[in-house]
Amino acid sequence: SAFLLNRSSDLVVMKQITNAALPVQDSRVKSLYRQCLQEAGLARDIPIFSTASLKSPMIVGLFRARIYIPSRLISDFKEADLKYMLLHELMHYNYKDAIGNLLINAALVLYWYNPLLWISAWVIRTDREMACDEAVLYGLDTWEYKAYGNVLINHIENVSLQSRPFVMNLSAGFQNLKKRILNISQYRRPALPKQIGNICFFLSVTLAAALTSFCLVPSPA
Repeated sequence: SAFLLNRSSDLVVMKQITNAALPVQDSRVKSLYRQCLQEAGLARDIPIFSTASLKSPMIVGLFRARIYIPSRLISDFKEADLKYMLLHELMHYNYKDAIGNLLINAALVLYWYNPLLWISAWVIRTDREMACDEAVLYGLDTWEYKAYGNVLINHIENVSLQSRPFVMNLSAGFQNLKKRILNISQYRRPALPKQIGNICFFLSVTLAAALTSFCLVPSPA
C-alpha cells in the first residue's frame, strides 16, 4: 500500500540523517543534557547527536535510543528552550513511545482500510504528546509553564518524520498544537492514565478490525 511505501521511504531518509549526524561536542549542551537526564530520572546515558538536516529535536530507536537535535539549536544556544525540548524527548523514552509507535504503524499497515484505526491513531499520538508535555511541566515551577508553551509555539515544525516507526519528536504537527497549548495553560496533573486508556482503546479497535477482517474472508469452496 501507499502507506507502507511511505514508511519504507522514510526509513531511507532517516538512515541518511543519522549517518550524517555527529556527536554533540559543545560543553554547554553536554552539561545541560546531563542535567536533563537526571531530571528525567534516567540512569543510562542516551547518546545525543547534532545534524543540520532536522528542524526539530527527535528521539530515535527502539532498543538503542538516540537523540538528534538541529545544529542551529547549538549555534543559537538558549539554555531554557533547549532544556524544555530535551526533557520532552526524554519523556518519550520514559513512556516507551517508540514501542507504541511501532504497534500503531503495524496495525495501520495491516488494516489501512479501517477509518476507526486512523482516528484512534491520531487520538493516541495527540495524547502522547500531551502526556510528555505534562510530564515536563510536572518537574517545572509554575512560572515556567508559559515559557514552555512559548517554546512549543516558537520551535514547532511540521517534520516529515513525525509519526514514523521508532521516531518521536517535539512537533508532531501543527494540527494538535492548539489542543496542546490549551492543555498546558490548564495544566493540573499528568496525563498518563488518559494515555493508557487511549492505548487500550486503540488495541481494542485493532482487535475488532482483525476479527471483522477474519469474518469477511470467504471460506474455500
